Amino acid sequence: EGLPAIATMVLAIGALRMARSNAIVRRLAAIETLGACDIVCSDKTGTITRGEMRVRRVYLDGLDIELGEDGLLRENAVSCPTFEKLLTMCLIYSDARVEEGVSGLVIRGPPTEVALKELALRTGLDRSVIAKYPRVKTLQFDRRRKRKSTLHSLPDGKVLVVTFGAPEMLLARCSWIEQDGSLKPLSEELRELLVKVVEDYASQGLRTLGAAYRVVGHWILEKDVDEVERDLVLIGVLGISDPPRSGVREAVETARRAGVRVIMITGDHEKTALAIAREVGIDASEGVNGIELTRMSDEELLEAVEKVNVFARVTPGHKLRIVRALKRLGHVVAMTGDGVNDAPALKAADVGVAMGIRGTDVTKEVADLVLADDNFVTIVEAIRQGRIIFENVKKPINYLLSCNFGEVFAVLLCELLKLPLLLTPAQILWINLVTDALPALGLGLEPEEPGIMDRPPRGRGEKLISPMRALAYIVLGALIAVITLYVYLAELPKGVGRARTLAFTVFSIGEVIWALAFRSEREIFIKLGLMSNKYLSAFLLISVILALLVIYTPLSLLFELVPLAFEELATATAFSLIPIVIIETGKVLIFRKG
Repeated sequence: EGLPAIATMVLAIGALRMARSNAIVRRLAAIETLGACDIVCSDKTGTITRGEMRVRRVYLDGLDIELGEDGLLRENAVSCPTFEKLLTMCLIYSDARVEEGVSGLVIRGPPTEVALKELALRTGLDRSVIAKYPRVKTLQFDRRRKRKSTLHSLPDGKVLVVTFGAPEMLLARCSWIEQDGSLKPLSEELRELLVKVVEDYASQGLRTLGAAYRVVGHWILEKDVDEVERDLVLIGVLGISDPPRSGVREAVETARRAGVRVIMITGDHEKTALAIAREVGIDASEGVNGIELTRMSDEELLEAVEKVNVFARVTPGHKLRIVRALKRLGHVVAMTGDGVNDAPALKAADVGVAMGIRGTDVTKEVADLVLADDNFVTIVEAIRQGRIIFENVKKPINYLLSCNFGEVFAVLLCELLKLPLLLTPAQILWINLVTDALPALGLGLEPEEPGIMDRPPRGRGEKLISPMRALAYIVLGALIAVITLYVYLAELPKGVGRARTLAFTVFSIGEVIWALAFRSEREIFIKLGLMSNKYLSAFLLISVILALLVIYTPLSLLFELVPLAFEELATATAFSLIPIVIIETGKVLIFRKG
């Protein structure tokens, strides 16, 4: 009777625990699915990494300029005539906001644009420069172009187009390069050199960003994006650091031990992704970029997703293909996302995970789980909680069904043997609604079992009640019924009331004792510690007190029970110990090491 309510309470309490760990559950059923996840597809920027970007390297005028940890330039930037133009472009292009904070100015906005505005301001450029280049149009970033352009009015009536984006795609739109204050055709030799610079930055784990511009007439404002972003002048390449979050490497290792494979999916350069993956412990022996992914057939993709853990320069459409391929192979997939276009991939995944800080309302709406801190570590913690909750839903089910089978079998045997009624309806209701409801709830609040994240995830098709568990319920129920019936028959010559009271006591006291055995399917309850679940301990004590009250107070008249002598109570308790001894011995024999 109380099973549905107890299961719902366990899930609700689990969702509350997860919320305290910054994982907000939007669909209760997703909690148990989390525990079955064997693949997590995670974004890199802001999830695996901090999302706190700072420009560390700049290549322009043939120089590789380094910036210190404080963001200030090294000496080799002083002689660079093109550098001030790049800083101006960074300042007028960035939509990041400069606000007054407690300890000074704070820059807020998209992480990449924060890094660009911070570079300009840290090197001494004044914000008043923005007013000299009023913006007249913005061509927003999209994952197909992988770039964004802003258009600004110049005093002579012309328009300055400023474009930042993925260098390898931006190079294809550039015809010129500015070096030492003059324009030169962007030859194949220069293109190859720039590609090497990009790969060098990326191999150090830096995000790479190309910067280009174009000065044209006012007519450009009426043209489409392809016309605006052509014949650009490349001015330089930036390397932006975005270090991994603390704890991510340990979380990846925890996931590996738990049989959960982590796949990094990012829009960044392939070498950047591989470098960060190696840094956090993800297998980066092989990577696939968006161009390669587009060319793959569905069958080729099935092979790739089984062995590749890093996908770079991907689009939302690629994410959706990856999720579908993994699910076709039978994996249980969690997928993260933050943009509007990520919504289909999140909906297709077994568990869609939205970012609480960077995520759009659309992704949060379709997601099953929202990370309040956008942190990869929280995903692994959510998987841990999902496993704990699934186990804690099973425990009351195992307990209640085993005990209820015992009651059913015992009553049925009495009927078949044409014996006086074993238990009255009122006594059965008391056992089911009072005696075993509290221990069942206590089992649902069991803390984490040892080694829960050292086990492989359960299979996609694994049910709460498997055929083997159903058989175990029947065997345990039969054992309980035989013991109860034996005690009942032994006392029957002394009167039906006394025999019925002893049978009631075996169930009432026994179900309190048997609850201890259902704390774990693997570990004996003594190893778990008698007081490690304080809720269960309190509920068991209350259940014993209630059982004794109904026998030794005037309530006994209402329930047709008779007070028992101490020897009779001890006898009933002794027989109640038999099932727990058998259950715990079985655990030792089945799960013993070696």
